Amino acid sequence: LHVRSRRQRQMCIRDRDWTDHLTKDRWSLRVELDNSKILKSSKFSLQHPSTRGGDIEAIFHSVLSKEKILSTYYTYVELVVNDTYWGAYAFEEHFTQDLLNRVNYPIAPILKFNEDGFWEVQKLQTTRNEESVYEYQAFLTSEIKSYQNKKTKNDSILFNQFQNGFLNIRKWQQGNPDFNSINLDKYAKYFALCDVFSMYHGLQWHNQRFYLNPENSKIEPIAYDCYSKDNDLIGKEILGVFNEHYKTIYFPEQWFNYSLFTNDSFKRSYWNYLKKFSSLEYLNQLESEKTITSHLKSKLLARVSCLLYTSDAADDSLRVD
Repeated sequence: LHVRSRRQRQMCIRDRDWTDHLTKDRWSLRVELDNSKILKSSKFSLQHPSTRGGDIEAIFHSVLSKEKILSTYYTYVELVVNDTYWGAYAFEEHFTQDLLNRVNYPIAPILKFNEDGFWEVQKLQTTRNEESVYEYQAFLTSEIKSYQNKKTKNDSILFNQFQNGFLNIRKWQQGNPDFNSINLDKYAKYFALCDVFSMYHGLQWHNQRFYLNPENSKIEPIAYDCYSKDNDLIGKEILGVFNEHYKTIYFPEQWFNYSLFTNDSFKRSYWNYLKKFSSLEYLNQLESEKTITSHLKSKLLARVSCLLYTSDAADDSLRVD
């Protein structure tokens, strides 16, 4: 992939604004094409694979695709910028209509939380060493927005869908999810895969993206930015180790995920998927399909043994048989 100036290629390029994306000679770029597409995308990011943990992010996206979980298209390209070779870069599409067209999903709003408050908290915690500045304040007051907002507002059908999604995500944000408005099976599958691959970064509130499927009016996850070097959960080995007491000890931004476990249907699906995805049969299948290597399979099996131990040790009241 050759990247040149805006005049030569009719594109807008800007650098990403977080420090791990601004390493010397390894800048991350956001590219928006005016009248063309690359790899079926008109807007995408180019970033060094190290910002996403190397190959594990691409592998996880492949597994998500196999299991019909929406995610951004993620692949590798050889990047040349102004005739200078930058090496292998990760190509990740942005949240546009292209994402939905790629998987033949109906066009509908893609929603997110406004992240401004989150980054302000990070700045205060880092520059002023103010550990007493908590995220939950930013989460509870965060505005729910739509990508391609102008297009959504000018289309009565899309705007009605956005309003529906907005109201249901707001209830969830406030700790009272309407389970009938959430695709619980998709979230159960996604959570179980996050456990097996230890990919929790995308579950942080500011990284979550939502698709309101117009065919059933249910919210689905769009997986994105899944890897982080600090992937550990707070005080638990897997997402499914849960009891009602967590509502009183976790901050609202953490309860946003864990509240799904108060629903028996979700809990049942989650445990079933966790059992399936952590089985030797499933991991062997991924290896035979060349989705994972034998080395990664060995690492995942070590992770699986921890999952199974935790599952067996979990109180029976946490499960639905």
